[in-house]
Amino acid sequence: MDIVTRAVHGSSVADVVWLDAAGSLQGCGAVALLWDKQPALAFTFDHEDRARSIAAAPQVALTFTDSRSTSQTFTPAALMGRPRLVEDMDGDIFTEHLLEQELRRYPPARIFADSFLLRREHWWYLPRLIIRLDVDAARPMPARSGSSEYLLAVRIDDRIETHLVTVPDGEVSDSLPLTPVEDRLLPSGPAILLGQDASFPDLAQWSSWVYRGMSSGSHLEVTEAPSNTGLGQVPSVWKRMLQQQAFGRACRKGIANAERRLA
Repeated sequence: MDIVTRAVHGSSVADVVWLDAAGSLQGCGAVALLWDKQPALAFTFDHEDRARSIAAAPQVALTFTDSRSTSQTFTPAALMGRPRLVEDMDGDIFTEHLLEQELRRYPPARIFADSFLLRREHWWYLPRLIIRLDVDAARPMPARSGSSEYLLAVRIDDRIETHLVTVPDGEVSDSLPLTPVEDRLLPSGPAILLGQDASFPDLAQWSSWVYRGMSSGSHLEVTEAPSNTGLGQVPSVWKRMLQQQAFGRACRKGIANAERRLA
């Protein structure tokens, strides 16, 4: 296997960073899949705006540093590439090429699509906005070793540079000290710190958060901090059921909106 296949196929969760239409850095967590040996992100239609923003970006950084619930072949890596959008309105492409991977690596998917009956009932789960990444560059990355490690993404002109950094636990400040995990100098410029956590191995809880500001190479001068970090409390059975219902409504609304635009 090459570094792309080892990183994607063996991974659990990934960090996605891109430049939006205004040139601002954006970031989120995702489960990356392989489609014909290319990385792919398969967004349900409740995340249509995010998927289209990523697809319109000139460059996307996809990094794999979380070693929890990964396979023995997993290699932490950073991939840089150009996105291409595939609008799979009926879900046939996703079902044929990507569903089996998602069921294996993202357990919550099994609630909606682990059998033909479930797929008929939750038909809205299968249509996807699939982003394929034409990889231009790949390099090894260190693995995250704890909650104090973040992905630092810095904008340099129209490029994105990513580094794994340590931020002191419990640090609450307008100036966050950054320590590179690798023996590499950190660049200066507009930057985000992307953190994420999940309940492994079931991924029933999953959260990502972003600090935004300017990197000086040693500190992040914070201009925008997340309101919440970490996973929070475990939701009750009732709350999870409400969340699933809200998820279904959002997906159906996104599909209906897309169909109206195509009509």
